[in-house]
Amino acid sequence: MLSFKQYVNTPVQDSDMKSIEVYANNLLKANGFYLRFSSHFKERVNDERNGAQITKQEITTLLNKAVKKYPKLFLNVPKTGEKEIVFTDRETSLNIPAIIRWSPRRNQNELFFKTIMRKKNFQSSNNGTPQFVTEENAILINI
Repeated sequence: MLSFKQYVNTPVQDSDMKSIEVYANNLLKANGFYLRFSSHFKERVNDERNGAQITKQEITTLLNKAVKKYPKLFLNVPKTGEKEIVFTDRETSLNIPAIIRWSPRRNQNELFFKTIMRKKNFQSSNNGTPQFVTEENAILINI
């Protein structure tokens, strides 16, 4: 059995990514969304540049906070174009740049996680200052 320290420092496995995806899709389907991860996200989640290991729990907690705090973000997404957003959890310094877009193939909205990193005071290249809505096409979500 793993100790707590070993558990916290255990890299996120492919099976963990799949369970996060299933959990997120159950959470988001009421709002007509499904979640996808880029291959870069899957590589970056275990990157040593993050400092402390990013955990499955941190990712699911961030998703829960986003859905609870900003439910309107997941409603009324236009069926053309896409919105760049950044999920930022100030408690854990976790940042997830993402895209919200319409998927005609699935006939529903897609939340596409591009990458993930642990970085304090993260600033997206699309955003000037960390606010809820900073530009017409970019949203920085502070959780």
